[in-house]
Amino acid sequence: MKRIAFVMLSSVAVFIAGAQSVADGVKAIYYEKYKTAKTILEKLVAANPADVDANYWLGQVALNEGNVPAARAIYAKAMAATTQNPLIVVGMGHVELMEGKNADARAHFDAALAATNNKKGGDPKILTAVGRANADGDSKTGDPVFGIEKLTTAAKLDVKDPEIYVQSGISQLKRGGEFGGEAKKAYEEALVRDPKYAKAKLRIARIFLSQNNKELFLPLMEEATQLDPNYGPAWQALYMYYAERDVNKAKEYLDKYIALADKDCETDFFYADYLLRAGKKDEALAKAKEMEGVCGGQNFPKLDKLYAIIYDRTGDSINARASMAKYIAKENPEKIGAVDYANYASILAKFPGNEAEVETNMTKAIAKDTTAAKRIEYASLLAETYGKANNFCGQAKWLGMAAGWKSKVTATEYYYWGDAVTKCAKGYATSDSIPRSGAFATADSIYAAYITNYADQPQGYAFRAIAAKASDFDTSKGTAIAAVHAYTDFLMKDTAKNKRTIISNYYYEIPYYAKIKDFQKVLDAANAILLLDPANQYALGVKPIAEKQIKARGGSPATGNTPAPVPGKTAGTSPGSKPGTKPL
Repeated sequence: MKRIAFVMLSSVAVFIAGAQSVADGVKAIYYEKYKTAKTILEKLVAANPADVDANYWLGQVALNEGNVPAARAIYAKAMAATTQNPLIVVGMGHVELMEGKNADARAHFDAALAATNNKKGGDPKILTAVGRANADGDSKTGDPVFGIEKLTTAAKLDVKDPEIYVQSGISQLKRGGEFGGEAKKAYEEALVRDPKYAKAKLRIARIFLSQNNKELFLPLMEEATQLDPNYGPAWQALYMYYAERDVNKAKEYLDKYIALADKDCETDFFYADYLLRAGKKDEALAKAKEMEGVCGGQNFPKLDKLYAIIYDRTGDSINARASMAKYIAKENPEKIGAVDYANYASILAKFPGNEAEVETNMTKAIAKDTTAAKRIEYASLLAETYGKANNFCGQAKWLGMAAGWKSKVTATEYYYWGDAVTKCAKGYATSDSIPRSGAFATADSIYAAYITNYADQPQGYAFRAIAAKASDFDTSKGTAIAAVHAYTDFLMKDTAKNKRTIISNYYYEIPYYAKIKDFQKVLDAANAILLLDPANQYALGVKPIAEKQIKARGGSPATGNTPAPVPGKTAGTSPGSKPGTKPL
């Protein structure tokens, strides 16, 4: 009877432990319901500490949550309980990649692969785990090419699992944006294996999101929700897209996401985020305080981010800066997004003297977000920050970066960019972001582009001439003559309107022509002035001197009224003083 009772109790224990399986835990991970997955897998490990699959996936939950120390503890304990099972060995290698211990990780991967090598080419489960480990993290973590190689083999051995191709696609993107096409092919292969695999569809959508291709990524996100209405990450992605554009529409997607997700600090954060975007600041603050008990401290760094956003939007920049600094210090760098670094930079920019720290954080944002629109936004904010600090070299640098990411630069943008470079060249700032030795030449090329793209507008010619004069303010080099003359030619379209500026340009040219003893050009310039202003005293004084010099050299003064254009580029870029009228 005792034996029968023992068997019955054992059966009950097995039934209870087996009520939810490893497959259920893996499914919860797929849906990014890590709290649910952790609960399932911890129960399975407690019931059987040697359960290899339960231990491996429990460690993956910790890694997905960004808790590398917890993952290490799980795999270290499992290494002993499972006698260093190859799957657990790969899990430990995964942890080591996240810790930056690449050599140790590779040794563990190689050991696991060697232990499972067979005539078929290996164990697809081990090969996929190695591929998953190398797909994780940023572009500097792991070896995506090595991972793809193992995933390719795994796909041949396991012809059903779509996740193999998803991990391969992630690794392709880690190799660089130019491999986006290969990533897309991999995700499409995943959908061939399982047409309802919403994760793969969402990954394809994110490729087009990175290209800001709204016509493609939005329908693809919607398709992901249709393939599997229970796939919360797709609803979350739609909320995050619309949150900055249409808060009411965003709320519809947020409600669907929260209904599917684990109820935890993460869902509370998103709801508080919505309240802020909806202008309900007091309610958002109340929600943040409500979260303190469960989500405070090191457990949920995003609470500090939430406070930072609330303080920033209520005008409390001091507390916003302190809270955001706490968030950046606590959070796993992998989880800090481009918008987080950009927000921190924006808050820091409100305090003079923080330009270097602003640039550091904005540069991180640019590195994280490859979309041209966002990079332009971040670069423009940096330029504005430097401009307010009168650091024109820094301003010029980032205006130039923004221009490089634009498909078309406006006339106004050319002006501000060239003006900043000009001021940098004139030594108005101390930064060496742009070497001043080449800044005038840089400004000249900017204004040349201005003229090329907006040839019918006078500003490009004017700014190029002004900058050129600044680079040769005493006319000693003559490098500004071509730009000044080109400006004069443009102004000749309406001599009545532009009379004063045309004469001023000739004032600039005359001293240079006199210096190089080209008195015919001196005479031409004087005559051109007199055509516009017959009583001009300067021109009346210059003309006979020029004629005398020409005759003294055995020549005969020509009667042309305008000097011939002088070929050659001008190097210059900053607003200069009025042309001199020194005597010959």
